[in-house]
Amino acid sequence: MKTSIKICPQCKQEFSIPRRHLALRKYCSRKCYWESLKTPWINKICQYCGKEFSWHPKHKSKIGKYCSNECSRKANPPPVRYGPKNNRWNPNLTDEDRNFYKTTYWNNISKQILNRDYHTCQLCGEEQPMLNVHHKILKCEGGDESSDNLITLCIYCHRQVHDKNLNIDACLKEFNNRYKYLESKLR
Repeated sequence: MKTSIKICPQCKQEFSIPRRHLALRKYCSRKCYWESLKTPWINKICQYCGKEFSWHPKHKSKIGKYCSNECSRKANPPPVRYGPKNNRWNPNLTDEDRNFYKTTYWNNISKQILNRDYHTCQLCGEEQPMLNVHHKILKCEGGDESSDNLITLCIYCHRQVHDKNLNIDACLKEFNNRYKYLESKLR
C-alpha cells in the first residue's frame, strides 16, 4: 500500500496516510480534530449597525461582517427591478405607454403575432416558453401595432436588439442567409 506523509495542522506532527485517503484526512487523530474545533470565538463589530458580536472562524459565512441576517440584507439590498432606479428604465415613456402592455388589446395582438410566427424566435429560431413581441419601428419613434411592424423574439434576442440598437431587418436578412446556407449544406 502506497503512503504519503502529511503534517497535522493542529499538533504540527508528521503522520503517514494511505494515498487513497490523502484528500479526506487532514488531522493525525480524532483528538487533534476535536481540539481544532475548540478555536476561540472572535469579537467583531457589525459593519452595518456597529454592534459588537461574537463570531467563530469555522462559521459558514467565512467573512463575519454583520451581526445578523437582517443587517446583511439591509447593507446589501437586492437590485431594484421596477421604476426609475432600474438600469433599463426609459424616462421617455409616459404612464399611459407603460400601461398599454397590460391591456387586453395588446394581449390579443401579441397572441396573433405569436401564432403567426409559430411561437418561434424569428432571429435564432428557438422555440422557447418565454417569447416577446417586438416593434421593428419602436413606439417612441412612431411605430404602430400593425402586423408588419411586430415580430416574435426570444428574451435573449430581444435584449440584444435593444441593448445594441440593432436593425431588426438587417438581423433577419442575416438569419435567413445563414438558414439557407445551412439548409443547402444538409441536402
